Amino acid sequence: MGFWQSIFEHFKHRTTSSLIGTFVVFWFFFHWQAAYVTLFVNQEYISQKYGMLKNEYINRNFIQPNFSDPGFYLSYILPIAFTYIFIWILPKLILMPAFKEENKYKTDKRIIVLKEKERIRTEEVKLAEKDADIKVQEARSVEAEQVIMDIAPEKSYKKDFANFVQYRNNGLDLLNEIMDSVYSHDGLISSYYYPENSSQQEHFRISKEALAAADTSGLIEIDYTDPTTIKLTDKGKYFISRLT
Repeated sequence: MGFWQSIFEHFKHRTTSSLIGTFVVFWFFFHWQAAYVTLFVNQEYISQKYGMLKNEYINRNFIQPNFSDPGFYLSYILPIAFTYIFIWILPKLILMPAFKEENKYKTDKRIIVLKEKERIRTEEVKLAEKDADIKVQEARSVEAEQVIMDIAPEKSYKKDFANFVQYRNNGLDLLNEIMDSVYSHDGLISSYYYPENSSQQEHFRISKEALAAADTSGLIEIDYTDPTTIKLTDKGKYFISRLT
C-alpha cells in the first residue's frame, strides 16, 4: 500500500507543480502591470500622481475585486483557460503528434541503417562467392596446366630452358660441363683421363656452380649414397638436345 501511495503522491506533486507553475506564468502575463508597478514604480511617483500609498494603489487597482468590471473576470478566466490549453490541449494537438513524428523519424533512420548493413553483408557474400569462384577457376587452370605438362612436358621444358639460359650467368657453359660429364666421362663428377693422342693424364671435374644449377633445376639425378656420378633426367636430356 505504501508503494502505490508513494507513486500517487509523486504524480500528484508533479501535476500540481506543473499546474501551479503554468498558472502563475499566465497570471503574470495578464497582470503584467501589477508586477511592473510592484517591482519598478517607486512610492514617490504614485504619491505625486495618485495621492496614494504604493500598496494602497496596487490593492485598489489589481487585487481588490471589482465584480462590476468585466475585466476583473477576464483577468482570472484567461490565465485559467490558457493554463488548461497549455497543459491538456496543446500536448494532444502539437506535442504528442510531434513526439510521434520524431520517433517515427528515428525509427525510419534505424531501418535505413539496418537495410544498408544488410545490403553490405549481401554484397560481401557475393564478393566472397566471386572470389571463391575465381580461386576454383585458378585451381582448375593449374590442374589443367599440370595435366598438359604431364602429357607434353616439352612445353614446360622449353620455357624453363629459355629462363635457364637467360637468367643464369654462363648458362650455356654450365650445360656444356654437364654434357661433357655424361657423354665423355661416363657421368662422373670427377675423373682422371688421358686425352686422345696424349700420354699426359688430365683431371676433369664439374664445377660446383654447374652441378648446383643442374641439380636445383631438375636436370640431373645424383645418387647421394655414392655421389660420384650423375644421370640426366628427361628435362636434362631436353636441355642437352637444345645444345646439339
